[in-house]
Amino acid sequence: MFSPSNVEAEEKRSIEAYCQEHQIDGLLQELVEGLLRDRPKTTAKVHFAHIIRLKLMKDEPCSEYEEVVKAAEVPGHLLKNLFEATKKITAEIVPRETIRLIIQETLKLLSCDRVSLFIFDRRINMLVLNASNLEQPSRVQPGQGIAGSVFKTGQTVNIPDCYQDARFEQTFDDQTGYRTNNLCTMPIIDFEGECMGVLQAINKLDAGSGGFTSVDE
Repeated sequence: MFSPSNVEAEEKRSIEAYCQEHQIDGLLQELVEGLLRDRPKTTAKVHFAHIIRLKLMKDEPCSEYEEVVKAAEVPGHLLKNLFEATKKITAEIVPRETIRLIIQETLKLLSCDRVSLFIFDRRINMLVLNASNLEQPSRVQPGQGIAGSVFKTGQTVNIPDCYQDARFEQTFDDQTGYRTNNLCTMPIIDFEGECMGVLQAINKLDAGSGGFTSVDE
């Protein structure tokens, strides 16, 4: 029987299980849960999104689909179109306060000097860079530099000595006078296996540190 509360409870369990399975914890788990769980909780027409998203998350057929269509009194193909549109819109929206919190907490958690958060904006096909040392965000193309490469490959890149690594682009350091000694760049993956952004920690602060460790990753 269709029940908004039951759907939300099952979705919550699925999200938590996914985060545990893929070792997503702490700050990134809050981001993932926030993006996927925050939805209006009013009518049956809205709650179809919870059910369909839950089934897609599990790669299972949505047996409740017909019941949700009936409850919402909207043709099935329109519900599918609406759901796809909702996914695209919500995937592009990350509240500014959330970005600020992620950067602030990552600085403390990883004990580093700077943090950059790249969020992919599908409207312009660019990574929007928000950094702890920038007042305004800037843009990076997918594939550009280390962050763009991590976005395309979905693989973490941990560089203990940037100036000894050919992948490191020194232009920013040359322009600002800041020296990037080491960095750790990690992809942010959504429930469909797509990269939605990149988190980059710069210059580990621990005394005598040779850079970021596997624990930091």
